[in-house]
Amino acid sequence: MSNEGSGRHQSDAELDRYDSLLKTNNMLSKTLCGFILSFLTVSALTPLFGKIAVRLGILDRPEDPSLKIHRKPIPYLGGASLFVALALSSYLFGSASYPFLGAMTLIFLLGLLDDIHGLPPGLRLTIEAIAAFLFLYTVRDAGPILMGLFFLLTLATVNSVNLIDGLDGLASGTAAVASAGFAIISLISGNHQALLLSVALIGATTAFLFYNFHPARIFLGDAGSYLLGFLLAVLLILTSSDLRSLVASLFFLGIFGLDTSLAIVRRLVNGRPIFQGDRSHLYDQIMDRTGSHRRAVFMCYLLESLFVVAGLLAFWLPGIHALIFFFLFWSGVWVMLKMTNFIKVERTA
Repeated sequence: MSNEGSGRHQSDAELDRYDSLLKTNNMLSKTLCGFILSFLTVSALTPLFGKIAVRLGILDRPEDPSLKIHRKPIPYLGGASLFVALALSSYLFGSASYPFLGAMTLIFLLGLLDDIHGLPPGLRLTIEAIAAFLFLYTVRDAGPILMGLFFLLTLATVNSVNLIDGLDGLASGTAAVASAGFAIISLISGNHQALLLSVALIGATTAFLFYNFHPARIFLGDAGSYLLGFLLAVLLILTSSDLRSLVASLFFLGIFGLDTSLAIVRRLVNGRPIFQGDRSHLYDQIMDRTGSHRRAVFMCYLLESLFVVAGLLAFWLPGIHALIFFFLFWSGVWVMLKMTNFIKVERTA
């Protein structure tokens, strides 16, 4: 009987391992398909949407040279190709819920209307909040405090990615780097939904860089930057199952938070309205110091990569240690910003 029972247990263990291997292979196959679909869809549709934007007059015209770097009209609608690609990948391979797809569509349409007509800040924030609630409706295992935090982080991330979209290839490239961090911890933890979305994001943004890197032939527009910000916030929520993963996810969004917080602090220090646009963002100051558009973008990629590495280190620490590391790291970042005079009077022209 004991030998029979032992053999049965061994057989069950082998079946469990085989079943686990099948699930892993299925997860990786779907993830690869999501990457390929996103990459090819963006590659094929971006030139088409660029032509549509030109025909419809949906262009970024450099009417204010104090806030625009380019000197000729550039078509928007780059975000449309990303939306189609990521919606298809999420639906076909990620079993995306309808509330998620609805929120994703709403945030894209918000940006599209903002590109075409320009919307007042209050209306934009209201629609962003509705999209955040739509997605958070699918998150049922989080308490009210955590849900409130996720809601605020979603709004902050959507607008932070929009703010950093000031140089060719900057928002899409840094989003790809951030997505790589999410992909790694999702693979380690076996989070299929987050893995597929993060890898699809890498495929879509990498393909878009062929058209968006300096000198850009097409821009993301608000439709694209809002979409990227929303999906990065979704990845943060999907991967934050405990304190260490939440800290790691916050690190992955490092450059977006850094640029936004630096803009707010700098304007407060210099007595300027925090919502007034300027040309002293983190990337603007890096470009001033390097004298090169491309060099500034690559330096921002490197900075975001450092945040991702710090996030992966935090992921391997116990929760409270990860939190302490987070505060120490960010304290060091702000000391460096102060020492290198990044908190300075804005230049508006």
